[in-house]
Amino acid sequence: FSIIPTGQEKLTSLYLTQSNNTVTIGIGSPGLVRDPPFGYSIYNFSIRATDQNGTGVSTYVPVSITVLDINNKGPIPTNSPWIMNEGILNPSILMTFTDFDDYAFNNTVPFTAQVISPPQFMLIPTLSFNGTFTLQYNGILSRTVTKNVTVTMMGTDVKQFSVNTSIPIIVGDVPNNDPISNGLKTITIIYVNNYQESLQSVNLGSVYVVNSNDWFLAANGYSVLDVSNGQTFNVYQGFLSTPTSLYPGSYTVRIQVIKNLASGQSTAISTINIGVRSIDSEFVRQASTIRIQGETPESLIDPTLGNRLSTLLNAL
Repeated sequence: FSIIPTGQEKLTSLYLTQSNNTVTIGIGSPGLVRDPPFGYSIYNFSIRATDQNGTGVSTYVPVSITVLDINNKGPIPTNSPWIMNEGILNPSILMTFTDFDDYAFNNTVPFTAQVISPPQFMLIPTLSFNGTFTLQYNGILSRTVTKNVTVTMMGTDVKQFSVNTSIPIIVGDVPNNDPISNGLKTITIIYVNNYQESLQSVNLGSVYVVNSNDWFLAANGYSVLDVSNGQTFNVYQGFLSTPTSLYPGSYTVRIQVIKNLASGQSTAISTINIGVRSIDSEFVRQASTIRIQGETPESLIDPTLGNRLSTLLNAL
């Protein structure tokens, strides 16, 4: 007897115990997962029975296991990204909380939610029957002070199962007329031996100058002034690239940046130091070994197990 997958479900915790012509299905640790994103409410598979001690004719018996929900998940915010623009008094954004337990088992709404820290943030209202809240900041945010704020919240479902979640609040940029000034940046680039062509015409990094409007790179004008080592670089919408191959070594690029202001223009120089080195492909192979959901590279490509592409896609 053997278990044959017929869908996307992960069946590694199932096992068979055979006694004469009877087989019993067992469920080992960690059990069957029901909740998203990797769980299923129903697990479908087949049991293959083959006579002559596994060398003869086979028959298949379809099996379905229904997994009942337990209330082991709390509501968490799920509508990222969360952005609050700077310079606005008491800015607010919509927050959507989701509980991945089963609504049919009364394990979800209504939710209660509150901010644990920092104290400048608050959720309105504290009770929601559809998972929707408003997150408000009391005061004015500034990107010169911080560009990201971590907010910790506690969500509680109808059966008082709670979970704490920390999320990043991005402080959004607002256009202004502040001038720019010279900036210095270092970019480190690594590529695999003999794959230097892979660096052609791809974004290597952004051009940096001191600019309070750092979200609006494409609105500025750019021109490459000079480059060391004779390399050719281009700038498009604020990002640096090269049309030719990059080889190990150091490169220095100086770029003129022009920002349009209401009263004219502001000009600054961006100096970018680029360090390029290569590594042996064997190190990449070792580092990229796939180990997800109990699968190994061997099990994902073993032809005796059939086409495992769907298994890999589901795991990823």
